Amino acid sequence: MHANNDINAQNIFVQLLGQAQARGPQGAVGGGQLVLMGSAHSQSGTSYIARSLAFAAASHFTPLGRRVLLLDYDLYKQSQLQSVMNLGPVQGPYDASFGVTPFWDVRAGVLEDSPSLDAGGYASLYLQDHSGLAVSIFRWDQIGANQSVKVVPAPDYWHALRQNFAMVIVDGPAADRTNMSATLYPHMDNIAIVAQTHNAASAQTLQMAKDVQRFGGQFSGLILNDNGSGQS
Repeated sequence: MHANNDINAQNIFVQLLGQAQARGPQGAVGGGQLVLMGSAHSQSGTSYIARSLAFAAASHFTPLGRRVLLLDYDLYKQSQLQSVMNLGPVQGPYDASFGVTPFWDVRAGVLEDSPSLDAGGYASLYLQDHSGLAVSIFRWDQIGANQSVKVVPAPDYWHALRQNFAMVIVDGPAADRTNMSATLYPHMDNIAIVAQTHNAASAQTLQMAKDVQRFGGQFSGLILNDNGSGQS
């Protein structure tokens, strides 16, 4: 799959939606579809592709009265909210925990056995009126100097997102920086790897595709980003 303009983003969205619906029952459990955009290499433009697909999904679902969420899972980068705001005003913040245990675990200290804190208030959602797209941000400004954050499996959280959104596009960090996206693989309906032409067949990209399937994920294919290195 190639993604170099809005038309291609719309076509890729239609393909991903069709694949997720055809696979049944995981996506059917709570209604909405969960789609992870990942990459083996930094500067592949994964955030740009995820955002383009989220807008394409919103243009489909918003007229039907249903919401789409662009979930910024790259906790240490968090670029999506600002990029969406550059395209139009947003309303918020709204709590992003949905009353269940989320995928972020904030600890009172840096040691592994430090007690967990209440998850509320550490992540927020904002809603863009004209597109109907919701976008998340992790609130690092709420993290204290001696606190720590880690990602944990959160099946109840992903189920809650299915109940509240028609589709969730998850923007995952590159595997050459962190393997935190691996905890998501079993919960997603579709997992696509974003690459550029020069690294589409790299050992790292091929290994990531194998890892997706090894950890129980649904590998949907490769998206070639022709928009230039590092476009976010």
